[in-house]
Amino acid sequence: MILGFVASVVGMLLYAVASVSQGYAASRATGADVVRHPAYVLGLGCDGLAWVASLVALRSLPLFGVQCWR
Repeated sequence: MILGFVASVVGMLLYAVASVSQGYAASRATGADVVRHPAYVLGLGCDGLAWVASLVALRSLPLFGVQCWR
């Protein structure tokens, strides 16, 4: 259960980093150049890791427990 809680908090933090870095990339680049911006790529990586952390958290916590931390 502790692992699920930690994974849920890590996922929440990774989703936050992903949102901020993708927003930063969108404000700095224009058009199709956004998807090649390093901050956007970092955000995509953080999204993927956060998704994996959510799956880990769901193995030991109920859905509402994982979702309330995000």
